[in-house]
Amino acid sequence: MIETPVHRIGQDKNVIALKFITKDSIEEKILKLQERKTQLEEDIIAGAGALRFSRGELAFLLE
Repeated sequence: MIETPVHRIGQDKNVIALKFITKDSIEEKILKLQERKTQLEEDIIAGAGALRFSRGELAFLLE
């Protein structure tokens, strides 16, 4: 379950949306891909000297 703050037009109170992600679903795969991309972004920003990519990761980035 993922809790996400959201904004609704015309509302002045906080709203929380809950997402239920089923195991082995496409939504779960998308979330994992987003997490990998976020981690990659953080690694790139932190310092290029510490980066080590496998051939598969490089191919994925250059697709």
